[in-house]
Amino acid sequence: MPKTFEDFEALTYPNFVKMLEFFTRPDQGFYGIAQHYSKEYDFVSTAAHNYIWSRGGKSFDEKTNQLWGVLNTEENAKSMVEYKESLKYAPPGSLNYTNGEVMEAWNGGKVFCAIMWAAVGQYMMEPKGGQPMIVPPPAHLINGTGAPNRIYSMGGQPWVINKFNDKVKQQVAEDFMEWWYTEDVQTEFAKRGGNPVIKSALNKPGFDEMKPWFRAYKWMLSDKKGRDFWHDPMYAVLLATQQEAFHAYISGQVKDPKVALDYAAYQMQKIMYEHGTCKIKPPDEGAKIQLK
Repeated sequence: MPKTFEDFEALTYPNFVKMLEFFTRPDQGFYGIAQHYSKEYDFVSTAAHNYIWSRGGKSFDEKTNQLWGVLNTEENAKSMVEYKESLKYAPPGSLNYTNGEVMEAWNGGKVFCAIMWAAVGQYMMEPKGGQPMIVPPPAHLINGTGAPNRIYSMGGQPWVINKFNDKVKQQVAEDFMEWWYTEDVQTEFAKRGGNPVIKSALNKPGFDEMKPWFRAYKWMLSDKKGRDFWHDPMYAVLLATQQEAFHAYISGQVKDPKVALDYAAYQMQKIMYEHGTCKIKPPDEGAKIQLK
């Protein structure tokens, strides 16, 4: 049983599953894990990406925006199976788990562990029955049997500055951004529970001890352990499409994970192609795929 931060650094997913099995005790109202599965917003997508990316897969081609043949691979289908299997160790109703339900299960002492955004770390500090330990999430094995690998979804919202601002308002926005990302401001932000994003603040002496989740937060930001979604004007439409497909599989609406991935890959590439952000037309065969 891992006991230290360093132990969890070395933890691989197969051994993590053994822990989930051990702690899943429905007769006691106790389960192994709480994590995101909901069809709302980006929940099922971010959790599924953790499995896909960590097992060596990709969700799209960053240079061409192609999804067909990149997202809908046999290996990614196996990653989806592994993700769905985690439901065996989750509380009843987990298919609807968003941030709120994960926090409720964790703070209510219903689960052994929870995978959750560092941004809500402050709200995970009241678990029933003891102090929380915040550590790196498990390392998956590439293609299920290879080297340990961690690539987890990177969350957060961007700053959006309206390009139609007049010069005065534009200058105020730029001045604010320059001020916000100074070391002193980011350090004060951290002291108040925020998660800073500049290296000088992250590497300041005493940062790891400032908040219980800061050590793991900084550790996961290093060595390319985080990855973001598509940066595309059609982001919201793409996300809704992927959410529908991924949730159709984990909920049992679609039995074959490859069908869900085929549907998502075709529909999302079609959206990008029609909007002009992908120059590659998706194959006609994809139009026949339905989520039944």
